Amino acid sequence: VSDVTTIITDTQNSSTDLFCCAVATGDRRTADKEYHLMLENGENPVSIIRILFNYFNKLLDANEAFRTGGAEAALKKIMKPAQFRLETSFRKQIQIWKKQFLLKVLELLIEAEKQTKSTGLPAELILDRVILQISGVAKKAM
Repeated sequence: VSDVTTIITDTQNSSTDLFCCAVATGDRRTADKEYHLMLENGENPVSIIRILFNYFNKLLDANEAFRTGGAEAALKKIMKPAQFRLETSFRKQIQIWKKQFLLKVLELLIEAEKQTKSTGLPAELILDRVILQISGVAKKAM
């Protein structure tokens, strides 16, 4: 049971990491694919918004570490040892995402969560729109 739980958790984390990386690099196709997989696996839109918020918040921390200690210090802030296959993507994100863009994304995510709880619009639609907006910000950041 322990091994199965570990494998399932690793697979979910891998999918989440891939989703966040795709959103952060503006890879809309991969982001959409992973987003729909997350929904099919039972994630709700608000939890996905929070996953993105936490990811971009870590990118903000990594941005500060990059400014003060370089790329290696920034990688330690954002990357877990099990994420070695995403290192290239993380390095790219650390270099392209500037503080003002990260703050804009965090603002978009906070607003999206508010909208899911107050507007009556389908949460999936709100999340899809915010992913599109973040992808646009990612392209500007690059």
